[in-house]
Amino acid sequence: MTQPTSPPSRTAFKCVAILSCLFLSLPALAVTGYIRVNQIGYEAGLSMRAYLMTGSAVTGANYVVKNSGGTTVASGKAGATLGKWGSYSVYPIDFVLSAADTYTISVSGPVSATSPGFRVDTPENLYATPLANNLYFYENERDGPNYIDRKSVV
Repeated sequence: MTQPTSPPSRTAFKCVAILSCLFLSLPALAVTGYIRVNQIGYEAGLSMRAYLMTGSAVTGANYVVKNSGGTTVASGKAGATLGKWGSYSVYPIDFVLSAADTYTISVSGPVSATSPGFRVDTPENLYATPLANNLYFYENERDGPNYIDRKSVV
C-alpha cells in the first residue's frame, strides 16, 4: 500500500518566497569597466584621448567630462572598438579641453566607469616635475651629478 503524500511544509514555502523576493529585487548587473587617462596630464587646447576598457563588447557608451567643481564641460559617445588588450575591449574617448583644471571622465549606458582625476595645464606646468624626476634618476643611475650638466639641460 502506498503512503499518502503530505503537503509541502510551510517552511519550504517561506524559503521559496524569500529567495524569490531576493532574486527579483537584485538590480540588473551593469557591465563595469575602467577608464585610462594620461597620468601626467594633457596640454590645454590640444586633442586628448582616454581609453574605456571593458571585459564585454559594448556600443553606445556615453561619456561626460567634469571639472573640479563638478560641472560637465564636455560629453559625447565613446568611439568604435580599437581591438582587444588582453581580456579587455578598448574604446577611444576623444575630447578637447582648454581650461587648466583637474577633470574626471564618467561613462554610462551599457557600461559604467569613472576615471581617476587628471590635469589639463600648460606644458611647463605638466612636464617640469616628471622631467626633473627623470633627470634625477639618470644622474643617480649613471655616473652621478657630473654625468649630466644641469646648466645645459635647463
